Amino acid sequence: QYRPAQPPPKLSISAPVTNSVLSSPITVEGDTQAGSIVEINKGLKITPDSTGHFATKLTFDNGETKIVITSTTRFGRSTTKTIPITILSQ
Repeated sequence: QYRPAQPPPKLSISAPVTNSVLSSPITVEGDTQAGSIVEINKGLKITPDSTGHFATKLTFDNGETKIVITSTTRFGRSTTKTIPITILSQ
């Protein structure tokens, strides 16, 4: 039985911008393939809406940090983006 290969999901992050300096809490927002599961920093799982859009607010301690965002399809294919940011105050 032949099954076409499933491509990994698209993943675009609109916020935060790479290397931005922010105050906590911050908004993490973007778009992916509808029906995928988005995981942020290996813990917080989000289900995007029917268009693939997702958004959540997160709190971070002061200093440099990285936000790792992974979108995984129901076929197990995934795309990961890492966004380095600096938190100045809460």
